[in-house]
Order: sequence, then structure tokens, then C-alpha cells
Amino acid sequence: METATEPATQFLPISLDDVRLASENLRGVIYRTPIVKSEFLSKLYNLNLSFKLENMQKTGAFKLRGAYHTIASLSRSERQRGLIAASSGNHAQGVAYAAQVFGIEARTTIYMPASTPETKMENTRRYGVRVELVEGTYDACARIAHEAADQSGATYIEPYNDWRIIAGQGTIGLEIMEDAPETQVILSPVGGGGLISGIALAARTLRPDVRVIGIQASYANPSGYTIADGIRVDHPGDKPQRIIDHYVEALVRVDEKTISAAVLAMAEYTRLLVEGSGAVGLAALMSGALHFEPQTHVVIVLSGGNIDLLRLGYLATQTPMH
Repeated sequence: METATEPATQFLPISLDDVRLASENLRGVIYRTPIVKSEFLSKLYNLNLSFKLENMQKTGAFKLRGAYHTIASLSRSERQRGLIAASSGNHAQGVAYAAQVFGIEARTTIYMPASTPETKMENTRRYGVRVELVEGTYDACARIAHEAADQSGATYIEPYNDWRIIAGQGTIGLEIMEDAPETQVILSPVGGGGLISGIALAARTLRPDVRVIGIQASYANPSGYTIADGIRVDHPGDKPQRIIDHYVEALVRVDEKTISAAVLAMAEYTRLLVEGSGAVGLAALMSGALHFEPQTHVVIVLSGGNIDLLRLGYLATQTPMH
């Protein structure tokens, strides 16, 4: 693997101080999710393998961190004009939760792909926001949402391509370094890049020797379907990419079958319910794409747990375990 260049915060308009500010904004709002070791999987892979349980976060995913911090950072007039966002599910729930906290849920609209799992749609609606379904991928939703924001004057809440979003997600890296200082490697899902860029910024500023590796879903079918719908984005945003270029060691791709097997393995061996995008870190180990020295301390970020139980049941009947 190619080694990333040394961190260069002086070239970025974001720093660890921004992540610490986000941490203060999120105090009392989010759960400080635990980091737990899997004895079984540690023995299986000859590692010290732990999981950062963002699948147990409020709204069921890490996205609440960035969404809430961003909305909290807006002026009162920006919030009162209403909010618009585009999301395949987890960002939608984070924005909806924050909108309800600030009492602006009635002036918040979320555009979601029609293929979004029903669980994520219904959980978003429960916060009182308006949900508009769009045929096509996240990118189609984003185009329509941007147009609606331009026409209405509402404030658009980016899912990943915003320094405030990145700072909010970076609180995960801050917590990993504080709660598991022995960590040597962090594996993070990668879609738009907000999660891994925030984690890498925080972790490698505190500990430049920590290795941060991103995992992407490789989907080649015509529909663009992937069970890892939370990271179904064509490429990282330009802002996260600048951080990725300086802080992330490598990006690894895993296929659908392995991701499905990893979702089932998490349920079978750890009793944790994890959505496809949250399981890609384990999938990378299962695929053999990653190799580490024996007993390396590895933390896998389980980014979310919002999986439709019907889909999980289907996987159980269709996917052979590795």
C-alpha cells in the first residue's frame, strides 16, 4: 500500500480545533458510542480487533454528528429559512433529528432515492420533516435538492462536502484516540468521504503514526445497486478528498457478496446489527485485501445499523458464510 504523506493541516481550512468545537456542540446530544473488542474475530484474524459502535448512535448512524453540528453552527435566520437535504437515509435522519431539536422540522424537506430502504424513509418521517422521493441515485436527489434550495432560499445541508460536516464526523476519530489510545489502524467506510476525512484528520493529528484505511463498495451492476447503500456515492467530495490525500493511507474496494457475508458475520459472531455500509471494514478483512502484523490493534468503524430486517432475512437465506 502507498503511504500517505505527512499530515499538513497548514494547507487545510480545518484543524483539530474545529473537531473539538464540534465535540462541544455535540455534548449531551449524541451518544459517546463504545469501542468493543471481539474475542472471536480477534482470534480468527490474529489481531486485536475492536469495533466503534456507531450503529448504536442516536438515529442509528454516525451522520447525526455532522448534521447536528452543521445546523447548530447556522445563524438563526439560516435555520428559519428552512432546511433542505438529499440523502440515501442516514444523513436524512441526522438532519431530521436536528431540525426537530431546533423546532424547524415543519420547514425541512429531505429528498431521498425511491430505492432507499423503507426503514430509513419511515424513521426520517417520524421526526416530522417532509420526505420527497426521487427516481434514481443519490446524485439525482442532490441535483433536485440543490435546485429546490436555490428556488426557495432554504439552507442546503451537505451530507459530506462541508468542513462543518467533516468536523462533526471527526469527533469519532477524537473518541477513538481518547478511548482506545493503543489503536494502530482504523478502518472506515468511504462514500462521499466526510466520515473518513474527519476521522483521519483527528486521529492523525493526535497520532501521526496511526494508519487510516478507507473501504469502498465496488458495484458494477447496471442499476448501481449495492447493499452498502449508505456509501453509494460516485466519488468523494472535493473537500474530503483534500484531507484524504494527506491523511489516508489507501482505499480498498470490496464486492457485494463479501459485504453481505460480513453483515451476517457481524450478526452471528458479535450479535451486532450492522447495515451494509457499516460492515465493509470487516468485509475487507474477510476478502483478504488487507494484511496486518499479528496482534495489530485494529478499530473498525461500524458506521450504521439501519438495515431493513426483511433484507437481513433475505441475506440469511441467500449468502454463504465465509
